[in-house]
Amino acid sequence: MNGTIRSQISNLKPRIPSIIVWLLMLAFVLTFATLSLRRHAALGSNGLDLGNVNQALWNTAHGDFLAFTNMAPVRNRLALHVEPILLLFVPFYWAGLGGPRLLLVVQAIIVGLGALPLYLLARDVLSGSRDADSLLPTSYSPLLLILPLAYLLLPALEAAVMYDFHAVTLAPTFLLFAFYFGLKKRPLLFGLFVVLALASKEDMGLTAAALGLFMIIVWRRWRWGVATALVGVAWFAIAVFLIQPRFSPTGGNIQADRYAWLGDTPLIMIGTSLRHPAMVWDHVWRGANLPGYLAGLLLPTAFLAVFGPLAWLPALPSLVINLLSDNPFTWRLEDFHYAAPIAPFVLIATVYGVRRLSKWAGHRSEMASRYTLIIALALLLVASLAYHYARGFSPFAAPSQSWPSTDHHRRAEEVFARVPPDAALFAQSNLNPHVSSRRVLYQDPTVLTDPGSLDGLPPPDYLLFDVSSLVNQDGFHHFIASELLEGGEFGPVVAEDGFLLLKRGAAPQPLPDEFFDFARASSDVMTYPLVADFGDALRLQGLDLVFNREEEVQVALYLEATRPLDEDYFLALYLVDPSGTLLGATIEDQPATVWYPTHRWRPGELV
Repeated sequence: MNGTIRSQISNLKPRIPSIIVWLLMLAFVLTFATLSLRRHAALGSNGLDLGNVNQALWNTAHGDFLAFTNMAPVRNRLALHVEPILLLFVPFYWAGLGGPRLLLVVQAIIVGLGALPLYLLARDVLSGSRDADSLLPTSYSPLLLILPLAYLLLPALEAAVMYDFHAVTLAPTFLLFAFYFGLKKRPLLFGLFVVLALASKEDMGLTAAALGLFMIIVWRRWRWGVATALVGVAWFAIAVFLIQPRFSPTGGNIQADRYAWLGDTPLIMIGTSLRHPAMVWDHVWRGANLPGYLAGLLLPTAFLAVFGPLAWLPALPSLVINLLSDNPFTWRLEDFHYAAPIAPFVLIATVYGVRRLSKWAGHRSEMASRYTLIIALALLLVASLAYHYARGFSPFAAPSQSWPSTDHHRRAEEVFARVPPDAALFAQSNLNPHVSSRRVLYQDPTVLTDPGSLDGLPPPDYLLFDVSSLVNQDGFHHFIASELLEGGEFGPVVAEDGFLLLKRGAAPQPLPDEFFDFARASSDVMTYPLVADFGDALRLQGLDLVFNREEEVQVALYLEATRPLDEDYFLALYLVDPSGTLLGATIEDQPATVWYPTHRWRPGELV
């Protein structure tokens, strides 16, 4: 009996690392699926692009291929991006299972699966296979688990999972599988995952082309490499120069505007880059902050990825596309999804970097090689954990958000249910995904301020706002209050706790008192009590400081009227440096004072 148990344990030992990889992936999926869903429920998701994608898929399932109106006058998702992989979701919509929540969960699952091919790659490259000499004895193989862990802890990858849904966020897993099966000389599986990566976005064609070049240079596989490169270039050319312009309202490529500073056409852009390299370099180095961008990719790897330079080759197209853009969002490594296709090659470069360092040390002795590899993996573990703590998105990271759901958020679901499913609707960005399963949906305020921008699309019958979470940019709150509500064209169907659902043709009526609940607070919510009187009219009772990931500070003030007020005050915040020099000031009314001006405040009521 004891011999049988020992035999079973011996048979299980080699599988333990693989089991742990699956547990790591499961932990990632559960964590980020939950966080994504909580963010969505807390009205933290956006029309760009969760609402866009969901509307396009809902319309496809209802017979209107990839149509969407969320970016009117653009009418088809193909004008924005070419992502055939989205069509795999359509059967779920036919079955009634589609929607934003499905997209968020599937995204977390597929991204989490990327740790598996990375672990298999590290095992083959570092612990020995027919493709590599053994550098690490079997007894030390659990150390290889550090590599998939470092990948799953990479903030640039986690940011892509947390920022709504984008098909390109699925590409890292497909690229990792393609790389692994390319290494293992499995052409059918390699081809399958290359096709899946290509289907994730039009510019993955350039990534595939660069991967083909890597295969030629590093693996000396000319036929595979040339075929992959040609397919990649062909896909990119067809998608960018044929498909996107065909569906664009201007007949051109919508994304080209980001590179217009270089010229009007690709040839002119290339010519500008060659004639004015200093200008391009200044844009990349200072404007896009290349040092900071690379530091965000290299620090989590303890700079070990530097020692695998050729593995960066497939990441170069995405680096160039992001850094040459004049859209600052593409430069932000850990806020959006733009760095997702770069993430897998950072860890692949780390695998080859560790191997190279170990080989260099091996010129001294086999023991030096082994110790170098172990020390490098230990450094990677420390660096990835430390950087994740500083910049990550999981509950173990310092800047993480738990996205708690409040009564206000739960009330939102009741408001959404009041919108007729077949109505043409305008909904502000953070409400947009929740009501995006409909044929006609808008989120750009231009369709309200300039109806001619609809270009033949039906005007919205309903307008949906949450004034408590809507920025008062360019006085938009005043426009809602004076032009939409008082103009007589729209009347309120729902008005509670800051939510406004307006219907065209509904009878105008005063907003009920419960609408202003969003502006009322209790003293127990204040983090920093701080009493200051402003004459005999207003008293500051305290404040909250909310830090976002860009290290900007949002300030919430809690004030009360100390006597009945007959006038409306403008409440301003001033930004001063330590010497007292004025640096800036509030120039727009705060949403609370637009809807609940100070003459309505009740003495003693906390606002």
